[in-house]
Amino acid sequence: MNRKQHTIRKPVSYKGNGLHSGMPVTMTMHPAKPGTGILFRRSDLPGMPEVPADSRYITSTMRATTLEKGPAKVFTVEHLLSALYALNIDNCIIEMDSPEPPVADGSGLVFARLVQQAGRTEQAAERKVYKVDRAFSVYDGDKYIVMLPYDGMRISFTSLNSHPLLGTQYQDVELTEASFLEEIAPARTIGFMAEVEQMKKMG
Repeated sequence: MNRKQHTIRKPVSYKGNGLHSGMPVTMTMHPAKPGTGILFRRSDLPGMPEVPADSRYITSTMRATTLEKGPAKVFTVEHLLSALYALNIDNCIIEMDSPEPPVADGSGLVFARLVQQAGRTEQAAERKVYKVDRAFSVYDGDKYIVMLPYDGMRISFTSLNSHPLLGTQYQDVELTEASFLEEIAPARTIGFMAEVEQMKKMG
């Protein structure tokens, strides 16, 4: 599978507060050159340090994904990165004046709409696509993930939760831009009342 890389057509901004930090943040997504990838830039720090959205820079996955390179640190970037991936944005500089993107409504839909608002530009370079050519799996207690070769990207997910309003949830979806916008992007982060007081104290 070969296709061209893409970036956004024009800068687009969004203001809000971070989910875990409660800190106000202005986030601006900028077009980027081919081969840049997704790059977070901390405009509030001296020298505006940057950290790529690359697994080599993951320092924590406790409640949120944290990316860190030197003084550049960002966290709770999952919804934003999923929207960029699903809408085929390969290259983008995300400038933030705080370590955490805006929570918006708790879903990834706001970020997807921002990409649509900015528009997309095809670039000359080819995108590198990772192809799964064999089955492999990772197990951690009662949690596991299995990857299988497939012509496309299909995700089957089961969640078991003791909360009576959640229980067992199952989703099976062929991931496309349309299915992401309709079935995945609107899904919101789960929160529990036991966590509310702590989050209020954090702003």
